[in-house]
Amino acid sequence: MPKVTVLMPVYNGDKYINEAIDSILNQTFTDFELLIIDDGSTDKSLEIIKSYPDPRIRLIRNLVNLGISKSLNIGLAESLGDYVARMDSDDISLPNRLQKQIEFLNQNPDVIVLGSYIEFIDTHGNKLENLDYLSKYPLSHKAIIYAMLYCNPLAHPSVAFKRLEVLKLGGYRVLKEWESVSTEDYDLWLRLASQNYKFANLSDRLIKYRIHSDSLTQVAITKGKLSIGSNNCLKINALDVFGCSPEEINLLRNKDHPYRVHLFVKIAKHLSKNKSESYKQILQSEEYMYAIKKLTSRTNVVSRLLTTLLTEKPIRLFISEIFVIFKDFIELISRIANKILKQ
Repeated sequence: MPKVTVLMPVYNGDKYINEAIDSILNQTFTDFELLIIDDGSTDKSLEIIKSYPDPRIRLIRNLVNLGISKSLNIGLAESLGDYVARMDSDDISLPNRLQKQIEFLNQNPDVIVLGSYIEFIDTHGNKLENLDYLSKYPLSHKAIIYAMLYCNPLAHPSVAFKRLEVLKLGGYRVLKEWESVSTEDYDLWLRLASQNYKFANLSDRLIKYRIHSDSLTQVAITKGKLSIGSNNCLKINALDVFGCSPEEINLLRNKDHPYRVHLFVKIAKHLSKNKSESYKQILQSEEYMYAIKKLTSRTNVVSRLLTTLLTEKPIRLFISEIFVIFKDFIELISRIANKILKQ
């Protein structure tokens, strides 16, 4: 049996699938199978896949298009590896990707899901420097859990996970309204988090993540569905993971609401039940404070000031924040004045 199943769903991916397959077959770690689920493609994808004689490739074909979640679940059920490494048909895995991930997972058996930093590329494979700031993810388990409050903190095509643990949860959740919003992975991470499974990200860039107009994620972003889908994922899972109701999640995501600090305390208390840290330690941790700041608008002066009272040195930070707010105000006045003068 192979140690790793590389699971790659494909739907009309003939433009880039050669590069994706080649990047897996050329891995330095060789104890794997490449399980490709063709989800009813109508282009040349199937022809390209069948042109590879490599015995490590296994092909399953859906006679009709079932969608990403169902295809992934078919792949999970058919996987032979202890670990499943996700791969998309338009991305490129760096040659040492599997080597790095399996070494880490073997050395850290408590980690169930492992992602990595990524590199954004365009349709021609050129690095997109302007998106580099989005390519880094929180590394530690704590930081990943806190980041789930405001984003999806693992790049789906970069992850490797323990197959049996994901199967215990029933695999990916299949909801018809989610098939076009590209949030099946975020939902899975939240469900795993509710069971106290551990996460990590590597700071190595192990995936070249292609940005193009036909990808599921880009289509969802263009249609404004991704943020709606992410919010719905969080609402469905928030009670189990963070002890919050859907209404409280709406309040939390409204960055300009001035009276949300009590929710940060409530979430910290809920998280402390399953950790060795007290809720005060969670509140004062650098990772949690970062999440709070991400969920607080710079124009929300009340929340900014109240947040400082949760820190280890509230008086000093309160005064410091006053100066920052005053500086922001002066800069705003200056921009308004310059705009008026130019008219």
